Amino acid sequence: MLPLVAFGQLVTRPLNDPGTVRKLAVYAPQLRMTETNAKARGSDVSEESGGVVVYWRPRCPYCIKLLTQLRFTQLEFTKVNIWKHPDAAAFVRSVADGNETVPTVTVAGRAMVNPSKGELLEAVRAYAPHLLSGAADGS
Repeated sequence: MLPLVAFGQLVTRPLNDPGTVRKLAVYAPQLRMTETNAKARGSDVSEESGGVVVYWRPRCPYCIKLLTQLRFTQLEFTKVNIWKHPDAAAFVRSVADGNETVPTVTVAGRAMVNPSKGELLEAVRAYAPHLLSGAADGS
């Protein structure tokens, strides 16, 4: 039996156990993430004036967790893949003590490294409340 990791929890039950299958049912097809090409939009990838930018990388369980949680808030945000945008990776290193720690999120230009959904929504309420109109802001 191979151990599986699901959002930081070690699952050691066999895959044919129905309880395991339900717990591991993550909306994988819906999480096919397409990065936003910020340069094509004419903006710098490290700054989003007044908006929310989530810096992520493929196969990062912490990114998948945060992005899945944000999907249910209806909060509008821009995703930037740091593996495809060297400038974004440099920005993340500049705010994460030289590490490429993701998810790193900026809210109205203020950076947060690996925030929880609650911390992120609190920052949005404080610095960009206009983004919450119509979004479910529960933590």
